[in-house]
Amino acid sequence: MGTKDFVNKNSFLDIFIDLNKKLGEEKKLLEKIIIVASNNADNLESYPNLIKSLNDFISSYDIETFMVYGSTKIPIPEIVLKGLYKNLKRFSQNRITTAKWLRDVLKEWNTIFLENEWSPYYYGRLCIWCGEGRVVSLKYLLPVARTKKSEFWIWDALAEAMDSDEDKIACYCRSITGKAAEEYFKKEIYFNLGQILELKDEYSLASYVYKKCIDLYLGNNKPVPKLLTEIMKSNWYATNAISDKEFREYLSNNVKLADNLLYRDLNIQTGNFIKGDFNQEKNKYYYDVALDLHNIVKLKSKEKIILNSGDPINARIEEDKHRKTIVVWWEKREGAQWDKLPLFNAVVIFKNESFLLAAISKDDNELFPV
Repeated sequence: MGTKDFVNKNSFLDIFIDLNKKLGEEKKLLEKIIIVASNNADNLESYPNLIKSLNDFISSYDIETFMVYGSTKIPIPEIVLKGLYKNLKRFSQNRITTAKWLRDVLKEWNTIFLENEWSPYYYGRLCIWCGEGRVVSLKYLLPVARTKKSEFWIWDALAEAMDSDEDKIACYCRSITGKAAEEYFKKEIYFNLGQILELKDEYSLASYVYKKCIDLYLGNNKPVPKLLTEIMKSNWYATNAISDKEFREYLSNNVKLADNLLYRDLNIQTGNFIKGDFNQEKNKYYYDVALDLHNIVKLKSKEKIILNSGDPINARIEEDKHRKTIVVWWEKREGAQWDKLPLFNAVVIFKNESFLLAAISKDDNELFPV
């Protein structure tokens, strides 16, 4: 074994894997190895082989066992999860060779982590790459998207998880309108959108999108990829490209479709709109919605909602980061006023004006705070 073997990082990882099998596990050493390797996983092609060899060690951690990772305490499996994401994002060929093992290990790890804010995102992307399926992937990606919907990268992830071209196109369009540190980061978004439009024979749209992609390369003094230069030679390229105004309208229509995709995993519940007030400090309207007599939830809105008390609505709900149930989507529905919250006779049995609290009781002595 010469010096050359140690210069090759992947060879070094292979050597460590063999040594690990022979020497057994030294917990602190292994933790440091995992953290360093995970930090550099996008430069270590054989990183998945290291993780495979240490799977039993990694899986032995539970959510109460933390490792210091920078300034944050994160369980070992979550550190590895990010490392696998970085590795498979760069070395796409590893997605095939690790698929079966990754499917099995993700199911195992699912019960012991995913508490970190970013872990569901990494988990959802890995589910796509290992063939776990769109439904499983969206289970983890959609809640992230609802909190990060202004970011361009989450819509790229959703597009990859969608089945239909229409849904993919909507997500890529939403990604183009999203926030990015540099517009150059969206070059692959334009390219992927162009690929779909070209296959659908929508050449005027495809020409416009490919040109935007090429402009991003040229504008940042980057070489244009060979595949794009070949596209530029096509007979249909740039002959009937749409105008900027037409593309803005195309984006706008698809952005609306994309936003509707955010809530497709949440069941629709029926309820009644109650009332609300404007919170000046938070610059939002806060409304109450009754799903039934025992379930009153909050609806936040930047715009004033023009509804009467008791109006029937459909709503999709989920828990926010504070574990409070909130309405994340709603629409007006057909029905009678107060059909989910009928009037009944009651008496006030408790009142505290200092804290704006009160309670009422029905005839059967069931208590309700108001």
